[in-house]
Amino acid sequence: MRYKITNSFLFEYIFTLPVLWFKQHKLFVFLLKSGTQLLKRISNKTFIITFILILICSYSVANNQSRLDSLYYQLETTKSDTSKVNLLVSISRIYENSNLSLSLQYSLQALEIAENSGNKNSIAYALFNLGNVSFSQGLFPIAVNYFEKYIELQHEFDNSIPIAFAQVNLGAINIKIHQFEQAEKYFLGALESLRQAESADPSKSFDKESIHIYNNLGIIYQRGKDVNKAIEYYNKGIELAEKTSEESEIFAMLFNNLSSVLLDMNKTTEALSPMEEALKIRLKNKDRAGEASSYKMIARYHTILNNNQEARDYLNKAFSIAKEIGNNSLKAEICNDIFNNYQLLNQSDSALKYHILLMELNDIMNKDEALKELTRIELTAQFEQQDLIRQANQKRKELRYFIAGLVLFLTVIILTLLYFLLWGRMKRLKLE
Repeated sequence: MRYKITNSFLFEYIFTLPVLWFKQHKLFVFLLKSGTQLLKRISNKTFIITFILILICSYSVANNQSRLDSLYYQLETTKSDTSKVNLLVSISRIYENSNLSLSLQYSLQALEIAENSGNKNSIAYALFNLGNVSFSQGLFPIAVNYFEKYIELQHEFDNSIPIAFAQVNLGAINIKIHQFEQAEKYFLGALESLRQAESADPSKSFDKESIHIYNNLGIIYQRGKDVNKAIEYYNKGIELAEKTSEESEIFAMLFNNLSSVLLDMNKTTEALSPMEEALKIRLKNKDRAGEASSYKMIARYHTILNNNQEARDYLNKAFSIAKEIGNNSLKAEICNDIFNNYQLLNQSDSALKYHILLMELNDIMNKDEALKELTRIELTAQFEQQDLIRQANQKRKELRYFIAGLVLFLTVIILTLLYFLLWGRMKRLKLE
């Protein structure tokens, strides 16, 4: 069974569809008009789609390069350490999806400058960014280290909101590595931190953030076989989402996860309503991946009721969407369900077809995962080496300051002793 972990605090920034911004840009408008005139003369649909994709992707790359050029220029000209930290963090985020090594390199540079400046706000900002970058690349032990340092620093400021955000990230990491008890501790801690923030300032509300936490707690208890607690937290999330009129992905996810745990308990009648609600929201929001997950859940419902033909119809819908969006993981899950469906109907030829497809998908995913793991190992080694160099530089700097302070202290003592020695000698000379 697969549940989706939600984490609304993992990044402090949001990527939006580039097209929304491109349309406001004169150069893009010119290119789009030129392309449209060309496309009117062409009937090949494949070419049309390819042309548009190339146009948008090329412009996106050019736009990123333009942003990088601007950030590099500002980095060279600024004198402020705080500005340098902010700029390096921004650069690291641009490289996050294209060059992981550079992303980590700039993140470490930001932390080094922040530590040298002694500005705790800048240090906290750099630590949180390093935690985010490490988390997104699957470098979980490194991410945990930086988030914990970030929390320690925020405790000095007595600032519960950033602490809650880091606790949610740590909870999500522990779900990923199947440390559910530790994950529960972090999520409950995050809820408490948000309540403290609301008590300190009643004008603030963190209902939307709490909805994500309730969903994750539901996942933890469902995997831990405490189904009653799982239902409790899914329902808490749904109630809060209804209160805030939140009809986003998380609302649908809560409904789908609730129906999943009810199906685990063979409560098919109760499970039907939430899965229908989840599908309705996903259709409204045009969430194709979510729609496929909903069809998969409805197929499971029909399988339990021995409506195998209806189940396969929904699985075929889900599989078509998974192919359309190119989600290999989802395709593999649905393939497995279709294979089992044909097995139940004793249709071995059709079952074999999907078994072969499942094996092919698993091979693809295993190869991808192996490449990712090799990249993670390489990045971890590189990251640890750079971090050791940074720590060594920091210790050398601290040692230099210590030696300079010690020399200054000894100089003051020696000068003081010389002063009293001369003063005593002058006093004796006067007496003589």
